[in-house]
Amino acid sequence: MMARRLTLEGTKGIGGGGMIIRTSEESLYRAEEALEQNKPTTALRFAQEAVRQDPNNLDAIMIVIRYLKLPEAIRTLEAAEASGRAFLEAKSGNDVFQTPVRNFFWGTLMTRPYVRLVKMLIGLAYDDKQFELAARMSVQALRICPEDSFGQHVPLTSLLVRLERYADALSLCQKWITASESSSPLDVIIPMSPRPELGGTAFDPPHRELLSVVDMDSMIANRQKEEGVQGAVVHNAALSTFKLWGDCPQSRQYLELAARINPLILFKILGQITVPKRPSAQMRIPNGAEDAQSYLWRSQELWMKPDVWDWANANENVRVCVRRICSGCEHAESAVAAFKRCAGCHLVSYCGSTCQKANWRTHKEACKKHQEKKDSIRAFGAKVPRKKKTTTASE
Repeated sequence: MMARRLTLEGTKGIGGGGMIIRTSEESLYRAEEALEQNKPTTALRFAQEAVRQDPNNLDAIMIVIRYLKLPEAIRTLEAAEASGRAFLEAKSGNDVFQTPVRNFFWGTLMTRPYVRLVKMLIGLAYDDKQFELAARMSVQALRICPEDSFGQHVPLTSLLVRLERYADALSLCQKWITASESSSPLDVIIPMSPRPELGGTAFDPPHRELLSVVDMDSMIANRQKEEGVQGAVVHNAALSTFKLWGDCPQSRQYLELAARINPLILFKILGQITVPKRPSAQMRIPNGAEDAQSYLWRSQELWMKPDVWDWANANENVRVCVRRICSGCEHAESAVAAFKRCAGCHLVSYCGSTCQKANWRTHKEACKKHQEKKDSIRAFGAKVPRKKKTTTASE
């Protein structure tokens, strides 16, 4: 809600203005204000009023959904999705979800409410283990917004692996890995480099070509930049390739690349660390601990199957990447996850308390700076004061 108010929708109105009648939009704002004031009963009343005033107010429907039990919530969202889809098809043609999006249709404000609703439906479907529905809606989101402003391609690759659609999963991974090779920071503002057609959901047959050393080095160098490749995608490329073609040069290459882009993922897998109970809700550094937690929440169990785990654990290059070095004595772990990390920054590891105490004077300043950086990132993502509501949508 707050994020929407800080965009053009905050000044022009829901979906750019004119999509829903003014009274319905005003009721929606009152519902959102009540939620922010922790008044759930009032919020529900205003949200229901907004839906009665205009059944196409998808954002109001999403507030009402919060008060429904899971099966009913999903059914209600599916009905709202069909309504929103019909609206977009009426505006841009019945083939808008099937053919390459023309004239930056995905960038128009009127698509935003629909994609927000689809994203909510994906999350609830996943929670209810309706993985087929979650995957289908993720494809919808990518086809309406191939630039993937809502970040659906990453969890979709995991969903496709879970559904044993390994060829489709690998195809999607390869499209986004290729896209990352030619991206630039300006792409967020001005799309300059190509993105996969239909967000990669054409699902062409996957290829068996190896990545060049130059491309791999570039991905590793850019792993903590916004335009870099997502480690989760490379992990799923490795897993899909192994499931399709077994232990082969391509599956090993993806696996070793994944370990270098975000070593924490395979560290937790090979160390047989407990699966996270939830995805990370923190602001994140690309391919950092938060990304690793979210990926492991979605996919760790897929890696713990004996054939997959044994294959990954047998790769010595991977083990070297994830094996920790004691910052005190500089000895390497004999087994993955044998050493403990610094509780403050989680960046350095120690074989025991003796080395940790001896190294603290040297490490203290770097540890403090890293924690300050993390605090700044969290503060940036924290809730900011709500500005006064302005409604400019016409009836």
